[in-house]
Amino acid sequence: MQLATLESQVQRVAYSIGSRVARLHEALHHLATLTAALFEATPRDEVAIADWLEREGFAVDPAGGFFERAPHLARLRACAAAGTRPDPSTDPMSFLWPPSRREDPVTRAHMHALRDAGPGLRALHERFPDVVWIYYQDDTNAAVIAPALDGVTAIPPEFDWHGYHSFAVAEPGHNPEGTLRWSPPNIDYGGRGLILCASIPVRHGDAFVGVWSMDVPLDSLLGDALRASSAGESFIVDYDGALVAHPAIPAVIAQEAGSVFRERLSALGGGFAGLDLGPLIAAGEGRIELVDRTGEPVMLLVRAVPEIRWLLMTAIPTAQLTAARTRAIQDALRRVGEGDLSIRLAGDDEDELGLLARSYNEMAGRLEAAVSARAAAEAALHEQLEHVHRQRAEIEALSSPVIEVGEGALVVPLIGALQPERMGTAIERVLCEVTRVRARVIVLDLTGAQDVDAAALAGITGLVRAVGLLGARCVLSGLSPAAASVLADTGTSERIECYATLKAALAARRARAR
Repeated sequence: MQLATLESQVQRVAYSIGSRVARLHEALHHLATLTAALFEATPRDEVAIADWLEREGFAVDPAGGFFERAPHLARLRACAAAGTRPDPSTDPMSFLWPPSRREDPVTRAHMHALRDAGPGLRALHERFPDVVWIYYQDDTNAAVIAPALDGVTAIPPEFDWHGYHSFAVAEPGHNPEGTLRWSPPNIDYGGRGLILCASIPVRHGDAFVGVWSMDVPLDSLLGDALRASSAGESFIVDYDGALVAHPAIPAVIAQEAGSVFRERLSALGGGFAGLDLGPLIAAGEGRIELVDRTGEPVMLLVRAVPEIRWLLMTAIPTAQLTAARTRAIQDALRRVGEGDLSIRLAGDDEDELGLLARSYNEMAGRLEAAVSARAAAEAALHEQLEHVHRQRAEIEALSSPVIEVGEGALVVPLIGALQPERMGTAIERVLCEVTRVRARVIVLDLTGAQDVDAAALAGITGLVRAVGLLGARCVLSGLSPAAASVLADTGTSERIECYATLKAALAARRARAR
């Protein structure tokens, strides 16, 4: 496979990842903005909050779980016992509200403000079906999560969200800019495997109040970016030099829930240990030759995914590239031998194969230009010949016209030289006209004929006999003395009716008609 083709593939994969990330970012920004608006617009009315808690059946889970809606928990556990899923229209989300915070006024106000967030979270989950969880982590340590789950089956009721990677990555201490952040790969507490968390801080006025997060399966986000391929090994590193995705990660990371993978690019050894990412980040792409940890030379293709501050890298063994480029040159030469001159090779490298590829391209270009020029010349010559043939046919039609001079009578003036080919054409035309008009008399006028030799007269006598076979009579007029002498020598003059002039022949025809 050509290096340019591989670079194009890496570019397409990076663009695909960036597009998915941008859509997720849009959704998280919407959640953060909406939550800030709800906190601002929802009055902190303790009476209304208490009525809501009572109406929804909030109580501390007797099983040692969260402060949650008892009917909601009953439905979830009934589904779990039956092996079915909860109805998202009835139970779109759950509150992970620690019992110790059930009387905290800020927690109560924030959970109350988010009481109707379920349908919106359900719609988001339908838009992003691969997302495992969408959840809000309040700074007071309560949370809202969708889709609904029995929280005690995933985390402890007094779980400290502040230490969880999705919260820590976005809170002001680690994110003073207040931007959307992605966590390293980690094992999901809900048992859904290796995921990444995208988190965005939420502010109410000037105060930080919590974090919205989405847990995205690594495989879903990357698509086929790290798919095993004979073209090389692909992996992802963030702008800070931390490995985000690598074929070895699932085997290296501890399978304990919440485990985070924090390996550096330098762990790949070889030339990766001292690789400077700055120029690659600035350029957005790159091509670097280095040696891997086994000492094998590799070509590293790099493409930035700026939406998430990642670098997609594909390391291809140089020997594999050389073999592929050699096969491409051999195939191109074979196709040239078969007459296909359209193949061109990528020849932007300065090594021997690159120079050979450029030489081949120049040769193929010259051959293709020469073949095209020859084809154009042949086409022009063919057109000229066709033009000559058309002109000749027109001239022959004019030099031996068939003229109808009365009912059943035709005159055929033969003008110029009477070559055999021309006589053949004239005979064919005359016979067709004899049949068409049912002629009885045909006058062949030789007044304008030149150099009537024995061959020409043989054609004329042949025409006379052919006309006779069609039941018509053929006479000659305007024979020159030389032509008359040649005709006499053939011994056929007694059988052919001849006249000195066309006028005499036509007069005889009229006299006979009377």
